[in-house]
Amino acid sequence: MIKVIRLAEYHPYSFVVVLFLAESLVALPFVVTFNITELDLELLRLMIPIAQSAFMVWVVWGLGWFSRAGFTGEVRDVHLYWYPVLIAFVPVLVYGTIELSAGPLAFYIAALLFTGISEEVLARGIILSALLPRGKWAALLFAAALFSVGHFSNLFFEDFGALEMTNVFLSTFGLPYCMVLCLSGQGASGL
Repeated sequence: MIKVIRLAEYHPYSFVVVLFLAESLVALPFVVTFNITELDLELLRLMIPIAQSAFMVWVVWGLGWFSRAGFTGEVRDVHLYWYPVLIAFVPVLVYGTIELSAGPLAFYIAALLFTGISEEVLARGIILSALLPRGKWAALLFAAALFSVGHFSNLFFEDFGALEMTNVFLSTFGLPYCMVLCLSGQGASGL
């Protein structure tokens, strides 16, 4: 792990790209297994985020970055937590009420929770922590780019065309980071 820490310190851009690829590869054995055994791919929506969350927490622990990644101390920007809840339930707002039994609802909430953990630990906990010493805007833009590229894994689960994938890329690139900057009232200097 000492070599990984040195890579993070001396070559942070290489470190975050390698870590991004490693986190993405965590999903590969699950996808291959499910495709070979022809199991229902819906379960992958929960298994992959759980495995990726565990991997990201292990990396943060190994680096000794619990404080840098935001796991300790005061929770900042609590008022921003309404945003993922709002986005998660946009279909209800658009299409009206939908019926969900307790099982699928619990599954959906767990998948959202673990997806959020893996994405936030990677994008803001590790990537931003590693790159901030190199400049706030470079760190923000690089983290946003990797965060949005990571959403191309949606192609495993959805039948997206070019327009939908462009929308996913642009919304995941800009919207979460703009929300953090604008709603925190701190601008880029508050990172």
